[in-house]
Amino acid sequence: MKKKLFLTALTTLVILGACTNGNNVDSNPEIIELDFWHAMAGPHEEAMEAFIERFHDEHPHIRINHSFQGSYTDLNTLIASSALAGTLPHIGQQTTDHITNYVNDGILIPLTPFFAELPEADVNDIVEVFRNGIVWNDEFYSVPFAKSTRVLYINLDLLATYDLEIPTTWEEVVYIAHVLRDPETHRFGMGFENSWAAEFVALTIQHGGAYIDESNATAVFADEGGIEAASFIMDLYENDYIRFAGEDNFLSGVFGNGGLGMYIGTSSSFPHVTAAVGGDFQWTTAVLPTLDGVVASRFHGNDLVMFDNGMTDAEQQAVWEFMAFALRPEENAQFAVDAGFIPVRYSAHTHTIWENFTHENPHAAAGALQLDSGFITARIDGASEAWRVLVEELDSIRLGLYEIEVALNRAQDRINEVIAQD
Repeated sequence: MKKKLFLTALTTLVILGACTNGNNVDSNPEIIELDFWHAMAGPHEEAMEAFIERFHDEHPHIRINHSFQGSYTDLNTLIASSALAGTLPHIGQQTTDHITNYVNDGILIPLTPFFAELPEADVNDIVEVFRNGIVWNDEFYSVPFAKSTRVLYINLDLLATYDLEIPTTWEEVVYIAHVLRDPETHRFGMGFENSWAAEFVALTIQHGGAYIDESNATAVFADEGGIEAASFIMDLYENDYIRFAGEDNFLSGVFGNGGLGMYIGTSSSFPHVTAAVGGDFQWTTAVLPTLDGVVASRFHGNDLVMFDNGMTDAEQQAVWEFMAFALRPEENAQFAVDAGFIPVRYSAHTHTIWENFTHENPHAAAGALQLDSGFITARIDGASEAWRVLVEELDSIRLGLYEIEVALNRAQDRINEVIAQD
């Protein structure tokens, strides 16, 4: 079975990386040039550049020519046009939910053959939620790369001022959000970054519901669980306990300026929050709140894929060496430290690089504490478009355009149409 074969294979990644270094290659090998398109900017791109340089040090016969292509939307548009023009790069970076589109379009090279000889223990060493996210139709099409999840950012000084503890339940979050609200300074007690789709899905799961049933590729959230989830969030919003990001999109700046007591955002914002706070107050992160003992956290981020651009076998092998290098525990841990992501292998989480970092920076550890409660949205055709529809319809609730039940049914019907078309 292909999945079993893949689940028999990752220490060889370490062996492969160790054997393919500058001391074991021909002194004058032919240089293999690989184009790598990505959507990483700022500190994330700097961390990736350092990672690529380490790869070059060990693989002088391979050159990774990486280029920033703008947002993921920009990257998707470029990939689509390049596929038509026959000018795809060798390697791409893409969010997990959009890779289904690439698979459906037939522009990826399956990675299953590369993993077919690997030991089961090493593949099992890939964190389960990420391992589940790289399989489509019993084939492995990607390698998990830069992963993050939602965490709760907290202004510890504000909590201390009001003699409050770090919340662990949604009930406690509601109470603290109420206490920390200060209309005179326009400070909100709680915020949701970007859209509130991730929190809506998490709360739907916590209420016993689901977002999409993958077994029959059907959206199923417009039921009691989804209605309760949306109602809970909108009650907070209408009572001025929380604010959404709106035009700010990200809330690290608002949080750093003291305009928020807490907010839920991506764990990869850790470097941005550090810069925004600038030492003005003590802060930390915490795992997401539970509801009746149930915790759920959406994991997201991006993977590496190999495009079917007519490359040679030697080029395919070179791409795989790059992917294998990304999965080394020490490299994975170092990249996570440098870029603010979560390691994708269990052994990277126990590596001294990661353990030392989280010991010195405890607010970077919360995301990794949610691995067992993590979920990905859906491995179905049209997943990224479905998520866009959900975000749009949830926003219509916030804007007062539709009642909750109407908007959720609209979203569910539209998403099922998207899935049917794909």
